[in-house]
Amino acid sequence: MNKNKLYLLCLCLLGNILTLQSQSILPQSVNAAGGSYSAGGYSIDFSSGETVIATVSSPNNIITQGFHQPFTTSTGCAVKIWLQGPFNGTEMTTTLQTGSNLIPLAQPFNTLPWNYSGGESVAAMPVNATDWVLLELRTTGGFTGSDLVAQKAALLYKDGSIHDISGNAAVEFTNVASGNYYIAVKPRGNLAVLSANLVVLPNTGTPYDFTTGINKAFGSQQQVLVGGQACLRAGDNNNDGKITVADFNRYQTELIGGSLNIYKTSDLNKDRNITIADFNLYLPNSGIIGAAAINY
Repeated sequence: MNKNKLYLLCLCLLGNILTLQSQSILPQSVNAAGGSYSAGGYSIDFSSGETVIATVSSPNNIITQGFHQPFTTSTGCAVKIWLQGPFNGTEMTTTLQTGSNLIPLAQPFNTLPWNYSGGESVAAMPVNATDWVLLELRTTGGFTGSDLVAQKAALLYKDGSIHDISGNAAVEFTNVASGNYYIAVKPRGNLAVLSANLVVLPNTGTPYDFTTGINKAFGSQQQVLVGGQACLRAGDNNNDGKITVADFNRYQTELIGGSLNIYKTSDLNKDRNITIADFNLYLPNSGIIGAAAINY
């Protein structure tokens, strides 16, 4: 037998022993925390945040390949608050928006003391918007510090609900896992508020309702009762988490600088004017210190 025939015979024998199979398989979307999937001659094993392992097998061979599976998560946070100044016993006014369009289309927290760099904006301001607020998720509460997990600028509606810029009543936090968080709400010109306890998120459809009692906030001074409803205290004109003489000085400065048809923090009742009515909201709250964990 010559060398060529011997070579061909060897190839035939190898062909009976081994069969070839492609490494490519159809993409499979993995949206759970971990597990496996199999069909036909292949299987997929996966864990969130790790490389997905795909195994293709036949009676004569096994080929394993790895590929990255993108994974994103999000959670929704539903909250209700009242602001003392614009609250009329039933709902809050929308004077800053209705007929005046003073509420900016882009979030206003990109300055001191917040220095928030988020790009939230809307093409048109909802007619039932009272103002912007800065919503935060935190892992610890109390007066010894608080670990910030995520922030998002959102819109406070006249019924006390807080909506993201897509209109969702539960503000959507992307890349934040479901779990237990303290909720902080930071408005303009009012004392910021921190939830009394950890809140299980997502809580779509069952908002954390600060309005039902002063005890819903961490510490008894963060809110004040107005007609039996708990409201965030007015008067924190410089938004540092404390109502002091510095806030009166801010009131004077903004009053002198132009007090009519304006969008300024010292307009505590949010009627687009700075007047004695705003001073009267500030005065009884002067000296109140908010939750240290969310102060500036």
